[in-house]
Amino acid sequence: MSLEQEIQELRSIVTHLSSEVIRLSSEVTRLEKENKELRTRLQRYEQPKNSSNRSVSPSQEDNRPRRKSIRQSSGKKPGGQAGRKGNTLKMTLSPDKIQPCMSNYCECSGMSLSEVDAEFIGKTPSD
Repeated sequence: MSLEQEIQELRSIVTHLSSEVIRLSSEVTRLEKENKELRTRLQRYEQPKNSSNRSVSPSQEDNRPRRKSIRQSSGKKPGGQAGRKGNTLKMTLSPDKIQPCMSNYCECSGMSLSEVDAEFIGKTPSD
């Protein structure tokens, strides 16, 4: 193969490679643009959802912050403890004031009770 033929072959290879570089460069530009558009669309879905950007109440949120009490546990069960002496208001034999509490109508039939005499039925004081 002569030197002229080698040069001609190398020129054709360079021309071919140059056109391939141009084609690949335009392909890279197109893919970069597509990548940027897809990242923009994806960013809309990557934001954590909460009650302010979707129709879910704050109590039903999956990612809602859990509040932790700063109180120390005593180890006791809730409510009154065993052996506790309670304070209950006792009935007295001579109350300071008696206030009648009567209904104006019958809860069963709905009829007026204004004509019926009142009769006390209640608990007798114990002591």
